[in-house]
Amino acid sequence: MVASPEPNGETAESVWTPIAEIAGLSRSAVVDVGVDLALTTPATGHAAGVPVGGLIRH
Repeated sequence: MVASPEPNGETAESVWTPIAEIAGLSRSAVVDVGVDLALTTPATGHAAGVPVGGLIRH
């Protein structure tokens, strides 16, 4: 789910977004960690670090 932010920091709307479309959205880096875990389900339960750049924010 990806939220549409309001200028004052509140969420105006949340919508379900297909995983394939997430890469083109402005998002927090934690979203990429969640997508990685959902797609790979690593045996350790840990995902590799996410490089910061482009549309990705902390």
